[in-house]
Amino acid sequence: MSNGTLAQSLAPEGGATFFGHPRGLMTLFFTEMWERFSYYGMRAILLLFMVEAAAKGGLGFSADSAGPIYAMYTSMVYLVSVPGGWLADNFLGPRRAVLYGGIVIMTGHILLALIGTATFFAGLGCIVIGTGLLKPNISVIVGQLYSEEDRRRDAGFSIFYMGINIGAFAAPLLCGFLAQHDIFRGWLEAQGFDPNHSWHWGFGLAAVGMFFGLVQYLLSAHHLGEAGLKPNAPEDPVKRAKNRRTLTIGLVGTMALAVGLFTFDRSASYAESITWSPAEGGLEIECYGVHLEGAYSPMHDKVLVANGDLEAHLGVGGFEALQEAVFADRLAAGEAKGSLDDVFFRVDRTIGTGEAAITEEVAVRSLRWEPAAEGVRVFGALEGTDGAETELGVIPAGFIRDDLPDSLAPVLGDMLGEMLDKSIEAGTAVGAVPTGLEVKHGGLNEDNIHDGFTYALLALVVLFFGKLFVIEKWTRAERARLIVITVLFCGAAIFWGIFEQAGSTLTLFADRSTNNSLFGFQFPASWWQSLNPLLIVCIAPLMGMLWLRLGKRNPSYPFKFAVGLLLAGVGFLVLVGGAFLAKNGMRVSPLWLLSVYVIHTIGELWLSPVGLSSMTKLAPVRVVSLMMGVWFLAASVGNFIGGSVSGLYEDFETPTLFTFVGASGVLMAVVMLLLVKPIAKMLKQVAAEEAAQEA
Repeated sequence: MSNGTLAQSLAPEGGATFFGHPRGLMTLFFTEMWERFSYYGMRAILLLFMVEAAAKGGLGFSADSAGPIYAMYTSMVYLVSVPGGWLADNFLGPRRAVLYGGIVIMTGHILLALIGTATFFAGLGCIVIGTGLLKPNISVIVGQLYSEEDRRRDAGFSIFYMGINIGAFAAPLLCGFLAQHDIFRGWLEAQGFDPNHSWHWGFGLAAVGMFFGLVQYLLSAHHLGEAGLKPNAPEDPVKRAKNRRTLTIGLVGTMALAVGLFTFDRSASYAESITWSPAEGGLEIECYGVHLEGAYSPMHDKVLVANGDLEAHLGVGGFEALQEAVFADRLAAGEAKGSLDDVFFRVDRTIGTGEAAITEEVAVRSLRWEPAAEGVRVFGALEGTDGAETELGVIPAGFIRDDLPDSLAPVLGDMLGEMLDKSIEAGTAVGAVPTGLEVKHGGLNEDNIHDGFTYALLALVVLFFGKLFVIEKWTRAERARLIVITVLFCGAAIFWGIFEQAGSTLTLFADRSTNNSLFGFQFPASWWQSLNPLLIVCIAPLMGMLWLRLGKRNPSYPFKFAVGLLLAGVGFLVLVGGAFLAKNGMRVSPLWLLSVYVIHTIGELWLSPVGLSSMTKLAPVRVVSLMMGVWFLAASVGNFIGGSVSGLYEDFETPTLFTFVGASGVLMAVVMLLLVKPIAKMLKQVAAEEAAQEA
């Protein structure tokens, strides 16, 4: 992966400038601004869309399911940047890579704007591929606008990064408004559109943003001159042939993997009916490939499935059918009674009748249900009512999920889950679904996909550093530098794992537990993600002044990483207090989240600006470009960690989860601080040895 540094500028000479810089910088400024607009606009609403109830226009995923999907997506965005940079270096050239990447990204957002689970996942895949082509290469083109001696170079990159922050600031506000705000939802309804489809309008705006970026990129590309026009392929024909073989192997390997996964998934078998009986901690399940009528053998022996694993074993359809059967049994026995505390659901409540009726969205923080003549009557304690109950409606015997009103559909899953739990504990969970199911056995599922990605990412890290340390031959000085890079890699991965929870765990806390109000104006939870880029613009100049003032006393790279990690951990530990207050069902002050974002942004400014610089400056000369891949790999691992943690949001109490996350950052910061002096001593010895060799 080229680092974009050339002896001479490839920008056109003379002509108009952009704030005293090559005119081509404006082309790249706006291209990156719109690309980041599309990425951060979509990311601001992505997890919220996945966990929103299907009745409210979302996918209806639990946090357990949505978290791993978000983790793999954000991780792959950075991971694919490594082969994306290699492709541009050796075959496409950065200019074409940026163009192709932008087109694929726009296609991905268009797919997200369509309604359907298949188009949702296809859209995420397109955005991953497109970002992998665009993200690493547009920075390379910026670098090629300047010569090595050009003093404007660092200032040019600062202007370029300002475009990133402008796009990242505006996107959550606009996309979040379309996706979540009551004003826009009301306008949709007035125009005859389904307001529950507002999410897809938000995704659609992200596509429009990327479209604008592509249009201006094509119209003003002539200002770039020769920058990024040609690939940086080696002149040696032997090396070029080796690269072609590598590309062929990569394409064939990717196709073989896709065919293998498809074949494996096709090997799955499907059960039409199931039976179950109680067992300690779960149920004993038998599956049948046909209708239960008649003497048929089960597809497998009885399997003991733990209560928490039933959905994974039976699939969504089988698990829902089991829940509904247990509901019917408990209702027939007169035992359909129970309650749930500390919950969060958004439901629609209608006040009044006839033309005077008003429908409003309210938050339910506890549930209670009891038998009634026509089914099960459900009550909810609404947010802000001090526990006063309101009737949400009646779930009839033999209900159909899609026919339930909006006041009941969002609460149904947790309510049926509680009934199933009580039935298993009482040993009364006996029953069958005689037909109509498609319970998948074997093939791909969310668990083995997530586990496979986890092992693959871990293997990639081990193989990468294993090759560096074991296979390659280094001098003592070079090996010492690589040890420092490895330590910084671990610190960066943990930092991004904490910091990047802005789009996952912190977004869920904002949505479910924060009073999102400013001077009486209610705003969507997605708007919080505009705060970090705004704070970057405000705080970055102050941090720059600090580094200049420190001069030669400027802290070392490991010390800066340690401070960044410490602040990332402290941010979550501060939020533990707000999480304790939110446990009681109240929405906490927005000052809690504001504090976290301020602390995290300061931490980011300690670590992020020097991250890539430290990798390239510490790296042995012959692998400088490869170290850019190390930085992207650290970001990939960190994003995967951060997204995976959000999958635990509903499994642990938020104070416990936030304490664990915060303590991880503080612990890694302590480790890094303990290594500051040994690393400084080692690098001093390395510098002395290298100076002696040059002499």
